[in-house]
Parts: sequence; C-alpha cells; structure tokens
Amino acid sequence: MLRPVNRGLSGNLPGIHSAPQPTSFIVKIEPLRPNYEIQERIVGPQGFWAPPDHRGAYHRDPGTLFRWRSGTMALIAEVDTIHTMNLEQYRLKAATVFSQFPDTHHLLAVDFDAEIRSVMESQEGWRVLSFRHIQVPNSDRLYSLVDLLGDEQQLAAPVPQEWINKLIPCIYKYDGCSPPTPQSAGIIGDLCLLLSLAAFSAPLVQLNSVLTQNIQPGVWLPHTHRHGCKISDSSTDLETNSEKMAENAEWS
Repeated sequence: MLRPVNRGLSGNLPGIHSAPQPTSFIVKIEPLRPNYEIQERIVGPQGFWAPPDHRGAYHRDPGTLFRWRSGTMALIAEVDTIHTMNLEQYRLKAATVFSQFPDTHHLLAVDFDAEIRSVMESQEGWRVLSFRHIQVPNSDRLYSLVDLLGDEQQLAAPVPQEWINKLIPCIYKYDGCSPPTPQSAGIIGDLCLLLSLAAFSAPLVQLNSVLTQNIQPGVWLPHTHRHGCKISDSSTDLETNSEKMAENAEWS
C-alpha cells in the first residue's frame, strides 16, 4: 500500500511531470495481503483472481514513509523530529492497487483504502487501471493519463522500451499500427496511481532504492530489478494515501 501525505511536489519525475507542482509530499507504502479467513478467495467472471471486496479482509504489513522535497525522495521516520509531529496523524488521500499476475498483467484499483472501506459497498467497485489520451495543444504529442475510469486500455503513444514490463505492465503498451505513429508527451495522472506503478516496478526489497533513486524531477530512470508483480503472489497490493496531495502528476 502506498500512502502519500502531500505537502506539495516540486519538479517532475522521469516520465513524470507534476501539475500543479507542490513543494513536497509524504507517501507511505504499506503492502496488503488478503485474509481468506475473513473472505474466501474470489475468482472473477473471466477466471482471473480478484481482490477481496469486504472491509477488513486483509493483512496489513508494516509500511515505509518517504518524503519528496526539492526534487528528491528520501526515507523518513514516522515521527518528524524536526517539527515534533507524528506524520500518521494526517488524514491521507488513498488509492489501493492490486496486481492480478499471473492470471493477467492488469492492475485493479480503487481510490480509497480498501481495508477500511468496503469495496462492495462502493458505487464503482474494483476498476481495471486504464488511460485517457490527452493531446498537447498545437502539437501532435499525446499524454497518457492514468485513470480508474479511462476510456482507453493502452498508452496513447509508444514510450521508452525500458518502461515496458517495468513501470508499465506489457498489457498496457501502445499497440497502434496506423501511421503516423503518435509521439508520447509523457504519463500523467493522479499521484497515488503513478507512485503505485513505480512501487510495483520492483520487488518490495528494492522499493527503497527505486523510490529514492529512480524518481527524479520530471523523469523516471529505468532500473534492472525484476518487476515486483512477477515474483510475488497475485494477492499482493499497494495502496496510496495522501493529504492534500497533488491531484495530478506527469512522467515523461
């Protein structure tokens, strides 16, 4: 699970630009695992595994706090010794994201903490991560906006090959074949969802290094770690929460 507490974000991430650009934010990543004693394993209509939809049907593992400030992501403690405040006291914006691997490479998400709020009682339920294609004014470049209610299942344009199967699961890659091939302006969207993509790009043991070294202002730096979904159980989830988090961010 990812929990960002937003104070503002400065700069862009490789492949990511933030708009608006706050000065800093705090994110907490907490893995969630289904508790099948509370709710039995769910298999969807296509035969794919699906996350629990009951409140509390999870085991929550200890999380890790990070702070983005002045273009740098750093590991921090839960208690801010400089300002003498407990960072857990902040009301956070949340997104819960699950991988359905190995059944499929799709990601399922909701825009709240699925352990505290029932997905079954929500209006939307689990949504397949999708995109909106946004054209840059007076340009042939397209943004891929990560969304829960997007009308497109693939990226708007080709992205660097190093992103596919790392930052972007292969099922979402651009598959258009009609010329001319559009140019990518980057990936934009809710910061919680973008950080979830980054967190899933590597195993949990590499999470600290990925978030502190591979996310830089306006750019995503590729890494050589195996994708986190490919070596973990399909029941592994990451959730993102933030208080006053930048509503949108962009990677290019």
